[in-house]
Amino acid sequence: MPDMQKHFHAYLSFLCFPFLCIFLGKALMAKEIIPIGVVLDLNTSVGIMANSSMFIALQDFYRQNPHYKTRLDLRISDSENDVVKSASAALYFIEKRKVHAIIGPQSSEQARFIIQLGRKYSVPILSFSATSPSLSPNRSQIFIRTAQDDRSQTKAIADVVEAYGWREIILIYEDTEYGNGLIPYLDDALEAIDTRVRYRSVIDPRSNDRKSQISKELKNLKHKLTKIFLVHMTADLGSVFFPAAQEAGMMKAGYGWIVTQGLSASLDPTVPNIMDSMQGVIGVRPRVPHTERLEDFKRRWKSSVEVNSESPSVTLFGLWAYDTVWALAMAVERRQNVTNKTRVRPSLLNEILATNFSGLSGNFSLVNRQLEPPELEIFNLIGSTERTIGRWSPKSSQNKSKEKEKLKPPIWPGDTTEQPTKLRIGVPDKKGFNEFMKVERHSPNGITVSGFAIDVFLEVVKVLPFPLPYEFKPLEKNGTYDELLQQIHLKKFDAVVGDITIIANRTNYVDFTLPYTESGVSMVVPMKHDERGNMWIFLKPLSMSLWLTTGAAFGLTGFIIWLLEHRSNTEFRGSPEQQLGTMFWFSFSTLVFAHKEKVVNNWSRYKMVGPTYKTDGFGFAFPLKSPLVSYFSRAILNVTEDSDKFERIKNKYFSFSSRFTCEEDQSASITLDSPSLTVYSFAGLFVITGATSLLSLVCYLCCSFPYSQWPRFRSINPSQDRSFWLALTEMGKHFHQKDSSNSYPPNRNRSDSGVHPSTDEASFTCHADADADDAIVI
Repeated sequence: MPDMQKHFHAYLSFLCFPFLCIFLGKALMAKEIIPIGVVLDLNTSVGIMANSSMFIALQDFYRQNPHYKTRLDLRISDSENDVVKSASAALYFIEKRKVHAIIGPQSSEQARFIIQLGRKYSVPILSFSATSPSLSPNRSQIFIRTAQDDRSQTKAIADVVEAYGWREIILIYEDTEYGNGLIPYLDDALEAIDTRVRYRSVIDPRSNDRKSQISKELKNLKHKLTKIFLVHMTADLGSVFFPAAQEAGMMKAGYGWIVTQGLSASLDPTVPNIMDSMQGVIGVRPRVPHTERLEDFKRRWKSSVEVNSESPSVTLFGLWAYDTVWALAMAVERRQNVTNKTRVRPSLLNEILATNFSGLSGNFSLVNRQLEPPELEIFNLIGSTERTIGRWSPKSSQNKSKEKEKLKPPIWPGDTTEQPTKLRIGVPDKKGFNEFMKVERHSPNGITVSGFAIDVFLEVVKVLPFPLPYEFKPLEKNGTYDELLQQIHLKKFDAVVGDITIIANRTNYVDFTLPYTESGVSMVVPMKHDERGNMWIFLKPLSMSLWLTTGAAFGLTGFIIWLLEHRSNTEFRGSPEQQLGTMFWFSFSTLVFAHKEKVVNNWSRYKMVGPTYKTDGFGFAFPLKSPLVSYFSRAILNVTEDSDKFERIKNKYFSFSSRFTCEEDQSASITLDSPSLTVYSFAGLFVITGATSLLSLVCYLCCSFPYSQWPRFRSINPSQDRSFWLALTEMGKHFHQKDSSNSYPPNRNRSDSGVHPSTDEASFTCHADADADDAIVI
């Protein structure tokens, strides 16, 4: 049914032309008739609209200029959207109808063939819709583009992309001369703003089942990480594409769509199914000044073609078609006037190029054989209207900061003002110190992230040259830092922020920004105050009770060793003063020689301690080759070089009362008020030492010593009945005497022993009776 309506409109306009000629018959008989060939695709909305617009233009022009001596005779041919038929129609016009110029063809592919015919026969070719940059008028002297080259919009599109901070984008375009011709220029414009084309989706408009092909491609695009799409296609394909995108669930929140001039210039707000499927789309197109003349034309155009409420409305291509007829009519008349004066017939091509007037689409002025690029408007589709959110011109492009401020907030797909797409930033969720990173969970989906790394990130985002929507997403608890970075490679996160150490093996799957901390990883603790001048600082690691208990334990150990050694070891013998000194020296030497390292009290400073592990510091991580890396690196430099700002951030978390940590040890805890070690900390050691010493003492006093001395007491007076306690008393009296039977070390001569010559180290003589003949040696 729609196709029948389109054909009806076309043929209705075609039939109107003879009646127009009859109406003007008398005038036409007295005028020079200039045949002009018109090649259109009358089964497309652009073709139908252009056909009607050109006949209205012809009527308006000669109504305002009835005295002109020339009249254009527009002869229409339907190419049926076929390259061969369009070329055949053009050849027929040139050879059989002897046309002075050809308006059309409608598509860039058709234009390429017809331009060759025009060059061969020196017939000017004027196209109001073949906008592909591949058809450069400079390469063909007979080709005139009465429209803007598609290249004129590339910088505007790039500025819009940059204004919203999109660093990755997907191109969707049709596989035609029109679609392919703009892509190299879009690539260059996007590369200039460091935006990467993540993927290219090419759709064949000639496919027998375009809807199925589009649905298959959309399903593939839906699984891509990038959700920003730039669409470059004609209205004919776009009217199928966007309803399919809506059906695929890709016209909702989180997606962003931009359409180029070819589609935005031919959007028809009166077609509900197309507009409903494009809610939230942003478009770029030439700005058309609103005038009373334009509004009058729209009313007359609509009444001339209106059959039912679904009739298409006039768009920019219709206005360009209108102005093209006016420009050609003016050029033909001018050429006729010059011929009458000089008898020399000037070139129609040169007259067309010199034409300048105020048309319906704006100022008609040809520069380099094509319409001068006008000011562009950036619009947003909302409901059944198109809301202008900004304007662009080459001058405004030189001052991007002001242009961004002029952009009004658009309504994005999903009827939301929240800009797509948010950067998914992974953060570590680890227990331990909170100075670098702290994640607080309020609900399963609600979190608060804070810390030194976060504050640095927030300051960096402020100095970026574009807005950056983001959301923090913590990794599951107990996940490692390498697992966190792997989420970037797995496309679950777009970036990772935190105390992430820049090391070589991680650069195999992520790119790091410049570090925001100095190189090296070590444990850092705050200094309470400098106590290096305190002579008693060495006492601080242990509590007073532990020092006293330790001293008592060493004293007990020394005493027990003396008890066990003094009878058989000459090193433990001598005067009481010497034996007491030996006992304490033994205890002290055990403490000192067991720990040869210099004692240093780390608790009053465990400062940066331990070895420094060479790294590149902490940085933010992004996917490999991400264009955001360079922007963040420059922003990090701006923040870290601002000493006042950076010092405020550091002092906020790393003041004297703070606690520190680093990635390598999240479970450690360092505080200034940590208590000294107490007796209980070494209770096990004291129990083992005391039990061992006491056991040795008991075994010696109760077993070894009595056993060795009992035979001696029995041999002194075997007949005497001695009680056990009396024997113990006697043995106690001789406990301090040297045991000559188990002497260690062996007896040395006096010169070696170092003992006074009058003293016998081996024994001493005790006389039981002054008159006894024999001495008792004990």
